[in-house]
Amino acid sequence: MIKILDTMQKIKILGTYTQGFRTVFGSVLLALYVAFIVLLYRYDVVVNGLYFSFGFDSPNLFPVSVISWFVGVLSILLIGNFKVIDSAYKMFCVVFVLMVALPVILFSDMLKGGFYSAVVLDFSMVSFLLALLSRVQFISSDFIYKLPLGLYFFPVLACLAFVVYMMAFYRGDISMVGLDSVYGLRDSAKNYQSSLFKYAQGFVLGAAAPFCLVFGLYKRNFLFIALAVSSYLFVYMSSGHKSALLTIFIVFFVYFFAAKLSVGLILSVGILGMLTILVSDYLVFGGELAAFSYDRMIGAPAILSVLYYEYFQEAPKVLLSHSIFSGFLDNPYSTSPQQVIGSVYFSDDWANVNFVGEGFANFGRIGVYFYLGIVVFLVKFYDYFSADLPIKVRLSLFVPALLFLLNASPLTLIISGGYIALLGVLMLRKRM
Repeated sequence: MIKILDTMQKIKILGTYTQGFRTVFGSVLLALYVAFIVLLYRYDVVVNGLYFSFGFDSPNLFPVSVISWFVGVLSILLIGNFKVIDSAYKMFCVVFVLMVALPVILFSDMLKGGFYSAVVLDFSMVSFLLALLSRVQFISSDFIYKLPLGLYFFPVLACLAFVVYMMAFYRGDISMVGLDSVYGLRDSAKNYQSSLFKYAQGFVLGAAAPFCLVFGLYKRNFLFIALAVSSYLFVYMSSGHKSALLTIFIVFFVYFFAAKLSVGLILSVGILGMLTILVSDYLVFGGELAAFSYDRMIGAPAILSVLYYEYFQEAPKVLLSHSIFSGFLDNPYSTSPQQVIGSVYFSDDWANVNFVGEGFANFGRIGVYFYLGIVVFLVKFYDYFSADLPIKVRLSLFVPALLFLLNASPLTLIISGGYIALLGVLMLRKRM
């Protein structure tokens, strides 16, 4: 018997079996995940008429579900086959595939009477390319940057200044409203928040507050944590950004589970969470849980992506004429793509979308892959500048940028999302 086991080990039968078992187990989890995306949309979002409910019409549900499952399995196998996530780039790849690409492929059929091939092809290719590029190292250097002022100085002062300003000088409404009342607060904020304030708020959300929160946890400094949480709360209470509250909880989750963070864990948490939402809404809440979780975090990015493709498939492309090329090109809509889609589908609401939809709206399918290149380099730069940090610090510090990239353009992240400031502080800090 011992000889048999020794022989099996030498020819790696046990190793092959283990790898195969993990692949099969992960594939089953992905199938369950895809099934729950469909079930929650069909029997919670649509039944209860939530904000992103567009009805359910899916004549090709089974083949589209199989395609979605296959894209997920192949993408994750290319990343590393359900292994521990050890970089911000891998975390971004996995989360984008699970929370955006797979739902987009499903909703491309569920929201329309026919199979929407352009959406399926682009999101499949983006998923595969993101996964493949996780194996490529673009940046390698031994040059080390040092900032004599230390690691926390600038972010801590920025959070402190923001909290003091909000308490003493902000003239708008500050209220801890319920999640279903934030839209009134957002309308009110437009009268009091200048462009300069929004840029400052973006820096706080994208760089200062994450630094204070994550390094407060790492150094067990409750003053840093208090400043960060206060900053996020003031953003929510003045601007109605639900993501500000959501960020706090996700940062805590990633920080404490970073060492064990894997595709299997993310899938398991996602399946358990969707099951809980579905059962709870059916028995008690009548759609309230899905409205502020599934509908916002999975439904919105996916549905908006499909709508961007639907509208800009035939309509003139924007060509960034609303933004950096406004001085050179005439804008065919006299506004941004977000407002175009918001006015067409959501009664003048502002409809942000991820980099794929934004790239398509501006430059068509060429723009999709151009924006993909920008995103890849942005995240790779983050991994380069944070390589010396512990894994729990690296991953949790990236959470705000991750959430932003799921729902908005990378150019917006650069200009007003605080990401360049985040990279700057990472680059100029003292090494750990």
